[in-house]
Amino acid sequence: AAGDFARSGYALNETLTLAQEAATMLNVADEMSDISTASSTLISVMKAYNLQASQAGEITDTLNEVSNNAAISFDDLAEGISRSGAVYAQAGTSMGELTGLLTGANEVLQNIEKTSTGLVTISQRIRGIEEAGDEATPGVAKLGKDLEEIAGINLMDSEGQLRDTYDILKDLAEVYPTLTTNQRQYLGWLLCLAQLKQFELLENPKVY
Repeated sequence: AAGDFARSGYALNETLTLAQEAATMLNVADEMSDISTASSTLISVMKAYNLQASQAGEITDTLNEVSNNAAISFDDLAEGISRSGAVYAQAGTSMGELTGLLTGANEVLQNIEKTSTGLVTISQRIRGIEEAGDEATPGVAKLGKDLEEIAGINLMDSEGQLRDTYDILKDLAEVYPTLTTNQRQYLGWLLCLAQLKQFELLENPKVY
């Protein structure tokens, strides 16, 4: 474990602290296979959220607390936050909020790989970034217009800045039960459309 952290650029005194935290995570986790998995989880989350070595214990504590009180395992949370942490940290979503999103989505899907991939896709679409990293302004404009029209949700705050992905999804969750089946399917399609540039080929599709 110390070697893993050293190769990631941490100082000697930090590697010893982090190796101990990795050992703690491995002990707490239900099915985590080895110490390297624990190390890579800590490295991934710390790099994503710019955490110091002294804060590594917060990661284990958070995952343990959520897994003890919700329908998701420690191991699934660890994998999910490793896969999606970097994207959601950039989107302004806290580690705690991300565990909430992962827990809620995985309760339905029961597949953490699909859950984390889906959440990453949604965040990238909302932020107007395709998998290649290109901006996709037409798609974001379309998504923002229809989210506001159908669900009364704004992508931008009062200062014209893109809102946190968590807050947008939280607002959507509150109105989701009031939407029709077609509206739900349409908004889901907008959020997860494979390539946002396809919006340019559409002529105001409204299946709702």
